[in-house]
Amino acid sequence: MIRRFRKAFMGRLLRERLLLAAFVALAVAIWGSGFLRRLGGAVEEHRRVSTDLSVQTQWLERRERIEASAKSAIEHLEPAKSLDAVKLTAEVSDLAAAAGITGNRQIDAARSERTNEFALHSIEFRARRADYANLQSFYFKLTERAPYIGFEQFSLSTVPSRPQELEAVFRITSVEALRK
Repeated sequence: MIRRFRKAFMGRLLRERLLLAAFVALAVAIWGSGFLRRLGGAVEEHRRVSTDLSVQTQWLERRERIEASAKSAIEHLEPAKSLDAVKLTAEVSDLAAAAGITGNRQIDAARSERTNEFALHSIEFRARRADYANLQSFYFKLTERAPYIGFEQFSLSTVPSRPQELEAVFRITSVEALRK
């Protein structure tokens, strides 16, 4: 069969053989680029899954230590100091005012997740055109309230027209011990 193809190919004019060879080379190049793209995606997916599995393995290896630490923290948690969503919003507002962040601030409505024993409340606090010293003071005042109030996310950027003024977004969470 291959001999027949070779005989038919060699029986063509030189320009026809060159044209056929160019078409075959083009087809191989198109197929090869698609293959390499799929191979790259598969390698990246393998790398991502391997990393995820490694992280999960590390967490599972530390399970007893994490559970012991959580049990100890729960035993030392004072339910009277825990904050519900309304208290969290009020506390953040008071701490911002005490830190000198009085204008151009916004607190979004709280989102809550509940279990049988605890509720986790989360708000987003935005301070626009704030001073760095005031933001730093606000941060330190919030960290004094740990473990009842904590940071989940933080972003800081400058105001394009006024580089000395900052815009900060804090995602702040609180834990509430539910009384039974």
